Amino acid sequence: MPKNPTPEQRMAWHAGHAANCPCRVMPAGVIRMFVERGLPVPDQLALQAAADKKS
Repeated sequence: MPKNPTPEQRMAWHAGHAANCPCRVMPAGVIRMFVERGLPVPDQLALQAAADKKS
């Protein structure tokens, strides 16, 4: 991610990261940006990994 990213750059980076890495859940502020723009929140591999562990 570039230094001082725009909201769109942050959203793009976190969407790509969430789809490919189970390290952590997307930050609430980034999720809020998707919701405020009426965009679907990308699937989060971290949430799926946590759900798989509970099963």
